[in-house]
Amino acid sequence: MPGISPIKILGNLKFFSGGLKLPTQGKADPAKEAWAEKYFKDRDKADMGAAPSLETNIKNAPMVSSFSGNMQKHRDAVAKGVSKCFKDWQGQVTVPGLPWYPAFAAFPGPMAPPMPNIPVPLIICVSSKMTSIIMPDDMTKAMDDALDSSMKDKDPDKQYHALHDAIATVLSLSFLIWLASQMVMLVMGKGPIPTFAPPFVPVGPVVGGDNIAAPGHLMT
Repeated sequence: MPGISPIKILGNLKFFSGGLKLPTQGKADPAKEAWAEKYFKDRDKADMGAAPSLETNIKNAPMVSSFSGNMQKHRDAVAKGVSKCFKDWQGQVTVPGLPWYPAFAAFPGPMAPPMPNIPVPLIICVSSKMTSIIMPDDMTKAMDDALDSSMKDKDPDKQYHALHDAIATVLSLSFLIWLASQMVMLVMGKGPIPTFAPPFVPVGPVVGGDNIAAPGHLMT
C-alpha cells in the first residue's frame, strides 16, 4: 500500500472540521479527571492473544505497539475495525473470467504445466464488499463499534467518532490507490486437457484447471 504521508493532512482536516479538539486540549472537570488524564493514565490491558491477522499486525506496528491505557483501547478499536473491513473485502474477491492463461485455450499436451497468469491490477478482481475499504463509512462504523464502551460513555462529544472518521477517510483513499497500482501476478495455473488425443486431436483446452495455492501474488 502507498505511504499515507502525502495525504495524512486530509485526515487532520477531516478531524478538525468537526470543530473538536484533541484530548490533551480538553478542560479539566472538577467532578472527573481531565481528558488528558483519562486518555493517558488508564492502564487496562487489552487481549493480544488473537491469531496472526491484519489486526495483530496493526497492533504490533512499532509506532503503536507500546501504547497502553486508553491509547491502547483506541489503537485496538482501529485495528479491529480496519481488519474487519479488509477481511470483508478480501473474502469476496473474485476473478471475473479474466484471460489469465491464453495458452490454456489450445494446449498441445495431456496436462498444462504450471504457468504464471497475465498480470492485472488488483482492482479488476472485483469484490461485493469493495465499498468496505474504499469508502470510509463502513470502516468508521466498524472502529466505533469496536471501541470499548466505557470510552464512548466518557466522550459525549463523540470525539472518538471524529478520530475514526479521519483515519477511515485517509485509509480508504490509500486502499483505492493501492488497488489500482497493485498487480496480481505469478498465480501459477495448471490443469488437464481431456480432449487431447494425438494424432487426431493434437491440442485442446484446459478443463477443470486450478492454481498452486502459494503466497507471493501481491509482491509488487
